[in-house]
Amino acid sequence: MIEEIEMGRATSKLICETLEMDPKTLRRRLRGEETVKRRQRPCPSQERIRERLKVLAEAHPHWGVRRLWALLRREGVKVSRKTVHAALRSMGYTLPVAQKEAKRRVGRRPDAATGPNHVWQIDLTSIPTLREGWGYLFTAIDTFDRTILVSDLFGRCRTQEALAVLDEALNKAFPEGAKGGGLRLVHDNGSQFTSRRFREFVKSLEIEDIRTAYRHPQSLGILEAWHKTLKVEEVYPKEYETLAEARASIRAWVERYNYTHLHSALAYVTSMEYRVESLGVLA
Repeated sequence: MIEEIEMGRATSKLICETLEMDPKTLRRRLRGEETVKRRQRPCPSQERIRERLKVLAEAHPHWGVRRLWALLRREGVKVSRKTVHAALRSMGYTLPVAQKEAKRRVGRRPDAATGPNHVWQIDLTSIPTLREGWGYLFTAIDTFDRTILVSDLFGRCRTQEALAVLDEALNKAFPEGAKGGGLRLVHDNGSQFTSRRFREFVKSLEIEDIRTAYRHPQSLGILEAWHKTLKVEEVYPKEYETLAEARASIRAWVERYNYTHLHSALAYVTSMEYRVESLGVLA
């Protein structure tokens, strides 16, 4: 190439390929111009971000990249999700990716909620204790804003306990009465919710009673996902001695969940923030 340059036959393309130089840089140098340095966007110190991420990841070991990134943004740290992912991966805090299989939907699917107190889900799950055996946690959730309306632990799982939780949730959400409020209640085919006593109570308040298809827990997906979060973050790491201990610990966790848990489906705000904003708009 030196001979071609001396003879004046070297093209700019040949020079750039040989020197591995960008054509724009070559043209600027031929004109005698200095290379313009790009202005870098100011960002927080990477080391401070890593330190803060480590604290958050240890405080919330079951939170993924997106939720931790959203929490940093709420704290005023302007950082990209890719930066958060890279930092967590380098520190070994990333969670394994869940593999999902496509499945055909079965049965009736309730319409999506259009506002607070439009569609609720109610269900129960079992909670173990060391001295008193199994307890049964009945929970009512608002599918619009993911707020846990009521969640209470009992020693038995009868219609009586299901009605107690539903009645408490109705009193909180409808202080002037739920009749005519347009509420839709979704539940599975458990004997507690299909009993005549439960159905008559729901019918007396003009609540639309929606039963899911048999063996199709996806119809209660929002509440089932909450059950998983509850057990992974609260129940499994602990060993409750008695039902009273379990009830108090779960109630405290539910309170924190409503006010601090960030939901990707709600654009990474908490249930109570979304609920208060929605009720304010509707008012």
